Amino acid sequence: SFETKYLRNAIVLTEKMIQLFWDDENGGFYFTEPENADVIFREKEIYDGAIPSGNSVALLNLLKLWRITGREDFYKIAQKLVTCFAYTIKNYPSAYTFFLLGLDFMFGPSLEIIIVARKNELDRITEVLNSKYIPNKIVLFKQIYDSEGDFEEDDITTISPLASNYKEINGKTTIYICTNYECKKPITEIEE
Repeated sequence: SFETKYLRNAIVLTEKMIQLFWDDENGGFYFTEPENADVIFREKEIYDGAIPSGNSVALLNLLKLWRITGREDFYKIAQKLVTCFAYTIKNYPSAYTFFLLGLDFMFGPSLEIIIVARKNELDRITEVLNSKYIPNKIVLFKQIYDSEGDFEEDDITTISPLASNYKEINGKTTIYICTNYECKKPITEIEE
């Protein structure tokens, strides 16, 4: 939807997850809070069955939020998470498939796609983007405002410094496709 309120909520929830479940001493996320008196032993689940483990989902979320926001604290926790479970995963990788998706995203290459456009042009662009399977990508939308349009406080540039650097070319929709933050020539035609 490109509504930044969801991205803001993801950041808040991730910070809360770190605060409540992160093991500062050994790395990894516990399955329960420390104050839970009903739990004798705090587990750290890593096995990815029909439902991915919490640690696997946390890894991918941390990495995507790091790519979007540039927050190094998210990346450092992701690195510690990988280190914490590396030995286990190395010995039986097929049991940790979702965690491996996070590793693939971490080691890349990954794509950053920045769309600078008017809101009414997004449907056509996202239709083209969604027609291709591109798993290691983040997509940011930076809105072009008309001369009489007011700047929205909730614009993506308030969350992502990455988006601040990109502008429309000649007042046209402009799409930047970057690999590990190195961008190709900007595209101003959707067909491209």
